[in-house]
Amino acid sequence: MSTETPEDISARHKKELKSFEGEKRAAIKNAKSRGKKGKGAVKEAEFKYEGLERDLKERHKMEIEQITSGGEEGTVSEKDVAGDKLDKSKEE
Repeated sequence: MSTETPEDISARHKKELKSFEGEKRAAIKNAKSRGKKGKGAVKEAEFKYEGLERDLKERHKMEIEQITSGGEEGTVSEKDVAGDKLDKSKEE
């Protein structure tokens, strides 16, 4: 089982955030294309992605705190991260 270095985590966080922002923009753009019904859909998409963004940033903060605190709890494995992504996708 491989663990990530702080540099690896930082790079992954940037990649995840960039991907998330693109996904958010696409969802809002899609909602806007719905005409009159789009206003409600835009608000709904913005609300949904605000919560997801908050969760993502919170998870990133926790991972950084764990890695900087050291010890057994300080290691974040790729398996843990992949499992977390699967959990998030099931919520949608």
